[in-house]
Amino acid sequence: MIASRRGLLAAPALLLAAPAWAQVAPGELALRDTPALDRHKTGGAHDNPDLILRWNALPDGAPLDMVLHFHGFADGDPAAMDLREALPDAGLELDTRLTRPTFALLPRGRSLAPRPGRPGPFDWPALAAPGGLSAVLDAGGAALAEATGRGPTARARLILTAHSGGGGGLLATLDQAARDGLRVDRVHAFDALYRDPAPLIRWARRTPGFALVVLFVPGGRNEVTAREVAAALPGARVEASPATHAEMPGAHGARLLADPMAPLR
Repeated sequence: MIASRRGLLAAPALLLAAPAWAQVAPGELALRDTPALDRHKTGGAHDNPDLILRWNALPDGAPLDMVLHFHGFADGDPAAMDLREALPDAGLELDTRLTRPTFALLPRGRSLAPRPGRPGPFDWPALAAPGGLSAVLDAGGAALAEATGRGPTARARLILTAHSGGGGGLLATLDQAARDGLRVDRVHAFDALYRDPAPLIRWARRTPGFALVVLFVPGGRNEVTAREVAAALPGARVEASPATHAEMPGAHGARLLADPMAPLR
């Protein structure tokens, strides 16, 4: 039964009522016990979602841009992190700047044991497994259809975004998506390149018409890898952010979803 594992979240103030031509009004949905994310189960509160969905006004039959975000590390015990706490900082505000029908997904990562210098870490093995990204997208689309009666979810563009330690999940997922033959159209990395950016560069070089935004804190650890990306990919947008590391997705996410070349301020 849908009520046993899913619950509607309060509608965010940023989302306005759907216009008359829209079949589905903007909304959010929290899912628990999503089979595609079984590998990420770590316990925690019984009502802690493993996947949160958000959408803007969806016209009848229109293909949707799908946006999946890899959240950052937790401040404390990662096993105790409630995914709902990560949503406000994920940069998934689908406000009136975004005119395309858009469906956003925030999956919970698998918590790992903290190590010195790496408090609150996560990884995303379910998404980096063969067929894993498609399985999570399909699970979200099925939940949207069940909750709204909209019908099957056809995808227009696929956008992956990541913040901080979520970049590891992003890089692993990009390589597997290529092996699966799944096209990723756009990537936004918010101070998220703490490891070799080669998978990101490979993705861009094999994707005609790609769009890539890499933001970093000046003088931070990500500046070196970000400049590696800039040197390898002249078509990428690589830029220092005026926001702090923690604030970056919330400060720029909605603006960049609407237009990846929009000024940061």
